[in-house]
Amino acid sequence: MRLLALLLTLLLVPSLTARAQPDSPEALVVIGEGVASLGDDPAGAEENALWDAKRNAVERACGVFLKSTATGRNFELSSDEIRTRSEGFIRRWEKVAGSQTVETVGNSKVLRLKIRATVALLPVLKRLEQIQDAFNDLERPRLYISVKEGEESLRHLVTQSLLAEGFLIADAPESAALQVVVKVESVPLLLFGDEKAPFGLGDSVATCKARLSVQLHSLAAEESLLALSAEGVGRSYQSDKEARESAVEEAVAAFQKSQLKLLTHPLLVRWAMERQEGIIVAVEALGLPEEGRDALKQAISEQRGFREIVGETAQKESYIVRFSTRLSVRDVRRRLAEFRHPRFTLLISEGRGATVRCVASPRPRPSKTAKLSQGLRSQH
Repeated sequence: MRLLALLLTLLLVPSLTARAQPDSPEALVVIGEGVASLGDDPAGAEENALWDAKRNAVERACGVFLKSTATGRNFELSSDEIRTRSEGFIRRWEKVAGSQTVETVGNSKVLRLKIRATVALLPVLKRLEQIQDAFNDLERPRLYISVKEGEESLRHLVTQSLLAEGFLIADAPESAALQVVVKVESVPLLLFGDEKAPFGLGDSVATCKARLSVQLHSLAAEESLLALSAEGVGRSYQSDKEARESAVEEAVAAFQKSQLKLLTHPLLVRWAMERQEGIIVAVEALGLPEEGRDALKQAISEQRGFREIVGETAQKESYIVRFSTRLSVRDVRRRLAEFRHPRFTLLISEGRGATVRCVASPRPRPSKTAKLSQGLRSQH
């Protein structure tokens, strides 16, 4: 019925029939047009025009989705439906050949182009493969599983669950985009060998209850994204330790069965929107003098794709600035490597993840001999 309603809408709206075609019941192929001021940076103008075209493509496609739903329900939409149905993302796109032109508007020139985009709805995201292009564009972000010391078996269980969903796991937090903090609390229900247990059950069995809590954190933005939990009960005819291990395994199994999808969907939505709207990147500079902080922020704000500064933290030996950008972390690293200041240099550390770490070191002062030679050259 939904697809039929969508086709009826396309017939009723001639202005869209040539530009919107169904790719699937939950996706459309649309033509989006973008415009940007040309200025002195043609490459930057093309990038801005592409972002404008992508945004217009999403708005156009979601407008068709809304009209489709309204047609199927006597043109009545709830506010919740409008909110969720208007959340779309570009699954894949390509520039329309021959569409890029330069036009003169008043005293300035603008660049105009078109893209052909497949737009899908965020609420239908269930698998990582549905946002594969966006995932690759974000440099395949990894998750770091954080557990309490001595809980390596728990890390292994959760890691296997996430790997089964297609996620990539980082070996260290420095190379991860997000951190999954996993904690477990256990309460013995029946201790092995407990003489006070009813009916003498303690002589032969031990039981334990475990509660698993999973929290998702953004390392760059320093924010908690969501929290989930699951419980399990285990038993053993050998020891209390074995009963606890069984309870933890049951809690992880319960998490995988009923809670994992609640973790997967927000992650997919976040990555889809980050590729579309921009990601949060943190630059941590060690040894950066106070006078260099404004210079660093200025250099960041002048990067192509920069959107806004979202926060900063200043301590005695370190300075962290967080900002939103449409660049990949790799491109941010490359542009920071080009940063120049007369009094210090920035050494960018290698790695991956949404935090770029660097060390500031003073530039060596010229010796008296070098100053004298420079002075003599200037006289000639």
